[in-house]
This record gives sequence, structure tokens and C-alpha cells, in this order.
Amino acid sequence: MMTPGRMVYLARRRLSLGFRHWLAERVFERRIDAWRVDPSWPEAPVPVHLLTSQHDWRMALWMLASLHHFTKMHWPIILHEDGSLGEEELGLFQRLCPGLRAWQRGEADSLMASRLTDYPRCADYRARMPHGLKSFDIPQLAETPRFLMLDPDVLFFKCPQKILDWAADPSDDSCWFNQDFQEPSPIPPERAVTEFGSALWPRVNTGLCLLTREAVVNLDAMETWLAHPALQDPKIQWRVEQTLLALAASKADKGGLLPSSYEVSPNKCRHIDSVARHYVGCVRDRFLGEGVFDLHRPLTSDMA
Repeated sequence: MMTPGRMVYLARRRLSLGFRHWLAERVFERRIDAWRVDPSWPEAPVPVHLLTSQHDWRMALWMLASLHHFTKMHWPIILHEDGSLGEEELGLFQRLCPGLRAWQRGEADSLMASRLTDYPRCADYRARMPHGLKSFDIPQLAETPRFLMLDPDVLFFKCPQKILDWAADPSDDSCWFNQDFQEPSPIPPERAVTEFGSALWPRVNTGLCLLTREAVVNLDAMETWLAHPALQDPKIQWRVEQTLLALAASKADKGGLLPSSYEVSPNKCRHIDSVARHYVGCVRDRFLGEGVFDLHRPLTSDMA
């Protein structure tokens, strides 16, 4: 039974989110279920890996549709689900992106159990934290030397030329990441060599990554890094996967941070020059009120 206090809280929250959020949530959001890849678009040279769940799978549909729309390319999609998706949701992904490869949690668990046998800390983190599937499953199960890794709460608003140029050059073995607006690593980069024995690029956010498999598949190093006391704090466990991938790529020392136009910010409105925006926790509500509201019309044109 809903209490008066709960009703007041929900009413205030609805007012704070605004009319655009309400309209996107009630009218526009589900329209993405009818979106399809245009069969005339050429296939992209590298695949996209993404981890999704029951909580964000429709956001992932919007993310994929926006990437396809602004690049006018058909990206091979490798979906990793955390065990919470049903056949209905997986079927919708298959219809949206023909040829999609879905790694269901049970199948991935069987393979990763053997690969992590000699890495108990890696296995423990993966078992405890869904984010661990980004650190371990995606690099380990990738079948191509290079790939994109995208979070469901990323949206594209212009053609991401930096991504297209990287993807088109098979000799480019660099790694690139979103630039966070604050330092997510529990160990400051200036202390990384002393603490971890490896350099660490500052403000790495793994919501949008261009990755070379060889650079981020180093289980020996990750097992060692996971023993560091700074990575044991229960309050920062969701940030550990970012630190592991950032350390691995920094150790390879090829690449760095994407331009600020691949935006991660706490601002209410995205910058006018944003190519893409990662709607991190503090602005996650803006995914609908800003992102879906602004994209529903151009993406709907693909359905015509």
C-alpha cells in the first residue's frame, strides 16, 4: 500500500523530471522496438560488445539504433547479458540487429569457469559484480583483435568520425576511452606506478571504449591488481572494472582518452558539440528527457 509520504515523493520527482521526460517515457521510449537496421547499410569492420540486463536493455536498443543511424553502417553486435534477460528481450535484439550473437549468462559461466581457474580473484570479482563481465568476458570471449565496447546508457547525436577512422584502420592497435569529469580510480594516476607497478591514464570511463583485445586480456596482471587494498572497499566495487581495463590499456601505452565531444558530464544539458553522451548516474534521468526526446524523430525516420 502506498503511503501519503511516498505519493508526495513520487509527485515531486515527476515534477522535477519535467514534461519531456514524461512524454519520452510514456510515448516515445517503446517505439524503438519497431526500429530495424537498414539492410542496404554496409557492414562495419569491427563488432560492438555490450553488457545489458533487465534494468537497461531498452536503453541498449536506443544506444544501438543511434550508433547505426549516425554511421549508416551495420555493426556486428555481441550481446552479453547478466542472467536477467528473457527470450522475449533477446528476440527483440535479434530482430533489431540481424546476425547478433548473444552470450547468455549460463553459457558464459561455463566457459569462463575454466579460463579463470588459475585466477581466483578475477573469478570472485566476476561472480560478485555484474561489471566483472566487462572486465573478463568481453575481452576473453572476443573473436576479433579489435572491438567497440559500449554501455547501454550511451547515445549518439552525430556521426562519430573518430570511431569510424579507428575502425577502418586494421593496423591501429590503440585503445581509447570516454574521459570522465572526475577521477574514478581509487588510486590517483600519479601513484599508479608505485601502487600497481603500471602507469594509469587519468579519468578513464569505460562507457564507450575502442579496444584492442591483446591490450585488455591480461589476466595475470588483473589478478595481481585485484589484490591491492584500495580495490577491496565495498563502496567502490562497481568502479573496479574501470580500473582494471584502464590499467591494462595504460600498460600497453597506445591510445588514451577520446575528445570531450564524446561527453561524460554532470551537466543538465549536453554540449552543443556532443557527438555522443554517456548518461552516467548523476544524469541518468536525462537519457529519456534529453536523449530519447531528441532522437525519437530522426530514428523514427529510419522506420518509414
